[in-house]
Amino acid sequence: MKYKIISLVAASFFFSGCAGSLSTAVPNNTITYSEQTENAYIVFSRPSILGAALSNTIIEFDPKTNHTKYVGTLGAQTRIAYRTSPGTHYFYMSGGENDDMIKITTQKATEYYVHTQAQMGLVAGRFYFKPIRYHSVKTAKALKNAACDQKVLNQYMFKAIKDDSSNLLGINKYHSTKHNIDIECKKGTVTKSKYTGVIFEELSETPLIQPNEKGYAYYKEHLPNYLQEIKEDFAEWDRENSAQTALHPNDGKPLGQ
Repeated sequence: MKYKIISLVAASFFFSGCAGSLSTAVPNNTITYSEQTENAYIVFSRPSILGAALSNTIIEFDPKTNHTKYVGTLGAQTRIAYRTSPGTHYFYMSGGENDDMIKITTQKATEYYVHTQAQMGLVAGRFYFKPIRYHSVKTAKALKNAACDQKVLNQYMFKAIKDDSSNLLGINKYHSTKHNIDIECKKGTVTKSKYTGVIFEELSETPLIQPNEKGYAYYKEHLPNYLQEIKEDFAEWDRENSAQTALHPNDGKPLGQ
């Protein structure tokens, strides 16, 4: 997504204890759901302490109707569980020098995970959606001892890692950014395969929050700005970037597993 050119004065708007005042803690830090539910859940998390002075607001939007729903405002080391219906959903995030979007297609009784990663910017920092694919954990296990050919490398978007010492031993290393998997290949076989992404069990340790009345008021106040950014950026993002981060139905974790 594009970077916003903002002044120091405008940037100071993002530097506050804002997220804390716009949300309240969820009792027992637990997501309550039924495994037989017709709903899907999307957990937006920000477990890192990086950018602790910044907050980022997430909304769901419909690119055809401009209908929006407030998801919440995250601060460092917080997460939000958003309940929704099965189907395709679009989300927009604002909170610093840039904005970002993500497309998530859900199925019932399934939980999906998205990190909102903070990075340092020129003035106010930047936020990016980083999807977590549950099936990548199983894929990493399944790749062990599999054929290491161009079909596999292309299917999982592996890129070669330069390692001269390993190459001398006939070992080729690859990394898939999309699936967070590292593999080592020798004589046409995957000899090592490791999932390098976030451990799902660790997510439950991040404080769970939900938006409050102040949060909804904040969302309504800034909604015209969000809609303007979406109008300006959606077509280009959908054409050039949406496929890279999109979450699909089988990327989620079935409830109860």
